[in-house]
Amino acid sequence: MNENKVRKEVKGLSPYVCARDLYKQADVLLDANENPFGSPISLMGISLNRYPDPESTELRKELSNYANVGFKKIIVGNGSDEIISLAMGTFAQKGDNVITLQPGYSMYDVCAQIAGVEARQVNLSQNFGLDIPAILEAFDERTKLVMFPSPNSVTGTPIPEVQVRKLLSGLDCMVFLDEAYFEFYGKTCVPLVDEFQNLIVSRTLSKAWGLAGLRVGYAISNEENIQGMRRIKPPYNLNCISQSIAAEAVRKNREFVKESVRMVKGERERLSENLKKLGLFAFPSAANFVLVRFSNGTDSKEVQQKLAQKSIIVRDRSSLPMVANCIRITVGTPGENDLVVEELEKIMGKKEPGMTAEKPLEGLLVASDLDGTVTPDDSIFKLFEKYGLAQEAKVLDAKERSSDVKLLLDRIVKGEGISTADLAGVADECSLFEGAPGFYSRLEGLGARICLLTTTYEPIAARMAFRLGIKKPEIIATKVKVENRQVTGFRGPLMEGEEKKKALTELAASSGMPLSRAVGLGDSEGDAPFMDAIAATGGECFWISKPDFPVIERKILQKFRR
Repeated sequence: MNENKVRKEVKGLSPYVCARDLYKQADVLLDANENPFGSPISLMGISLNRYPDPESTELRKELSNYANVGFKKIIVGNGSDEIISLAMGTFAQKGDNVITLQPGYSMYDVCAQIAGVEARQVNLSQNFGLDIPAILEAFDERTKLVMFPSPNSVTGTPIPEVQVRKLLSGLDCMVFLDEAYFEFYGKTCVPLVDEFQNLIVSRTLSKAWGLAGLRVGYAISNEENIQGMRRIKPPYNLNCISQSIAAEAVRKNREFVKESVRMVKGERERLSENLKKLGLFAFPSAANFVLVRFSNGTDSKEVQQKLAQKSIIVRDRSSLPMVANCIRITVGTPGENDLVVEELEKIMGKKEPGMTAEKPLEGLLVASDLDGTVTPDDSIFKLFEKYGLAQEAKVLDAKERSSDVKLLLDRIVKGEGISTADLAGVADECSLFEGAPGFYSRLEGLGARICLLTTTYEPIAARMAFRLGIKKPEIIATKVKVENRQVTGFRGPLMEGEEKKKALTELAASSGMPLSRAVGLGDSEGDAPFMDAIAATGGECFWISKPDFPVIERKILQKFRR
């Protein structure tokens, strides 16, 4: 191990041990001077009157499974900032120095200053990679750590593994690699901790996991390095609420993270393209933000101030090396991203006020009929199996005709007497677009730029109605309840075929928008009449299936972009 890298003062320490660590199971806990009568509030069944697990055992086990590393190779902290502080305190002391790569995360330097350690700043290469000759030049016998994020927390650019390997091989000190944005990049250097004894990889649940409010960070390294950091870790550094929620999130919500990352990456590219259309330089990013450089006399600090006046907060990064006159824009929701582009257009003075780079023609009507669109999953197949229809459902799903599964549900309703209320609940759970997180936010993004109306009756999809120009889109169709084949809160009976066409025509007339300026989204043969009506007037029609919506969304914006 790198035992010689751990400070001698730390080597002599033992991790804090409480009586509960020695005797893991007990019915009566009288060792820690806690309140035996409970706490004044109750939260999620957590015993708030008891100290949290000092080892964060449950959370570390879940992180171990997620990161595919041994349990003993993980330490958790109160955010990544505590992980940085623990690494600094374990391997460096007053009189030592650490090398921080610029531009980068400022907390490396702050923690060094607090510890009385010199922070030697070395610029990255021109393409924001590692300038290894410059790092080696700054290195001496008192250098204890080299610290940098990948992807970079300012520029979003990742450090290639080959460069990390070269650095690890060429330096006789610890390397602290901060992978806060790992999920967005998709590549990691965690496997290298088994190959290089001087590597610590830091991560967080604050970014892709959406748990910034919990303050949970963790580090991965070899067992000896982690044991050294444990020696100086406060005994109860992570509270029981953060431990419990974070463990449950990592155990149950990985699909949410995957879908969130997918949405962020899609919006990141769309935001970058819109910024480029304004004549701005958007740095390529592998994180959840875009770094933008201004030129032609536009001052980034002034831009930040003007956006703040419009209640939009971005980060000015112009004080850092190599990123003069730059602001960093976190990728937001589609509506938020469009709003920042719209305000930047006004500031840049390149387009008419209120028009965004992606805004289609005003008055565009999108008639979206996605009623009953369901995808067979375990729960709905159980229902089909019960009534002998499982094979038919699998055939339809394999053909990506999952919307027609509604017909099978209808057969169950008519033939077996199942209540439509129960059916609505099943459809609600198994809705294709509810089962694909992000559909509504993407549709809301469209609704922020166009007038979007729907003839749908499906309980969840009925929320998909948004009006042009309203910051918080106004829902113009209430949540629908399906009961006795009647629709409460909409236009009466369930619409089929020609009824949908009639309803669409009425909606178009009442909104003053011709069908020639419409886009139709359909998902089953029953939508053909109203889709044909749109096509006959020169409008655009798309038949939507499971993987198609992002592609269709782009086509809609391209077709109707000014």
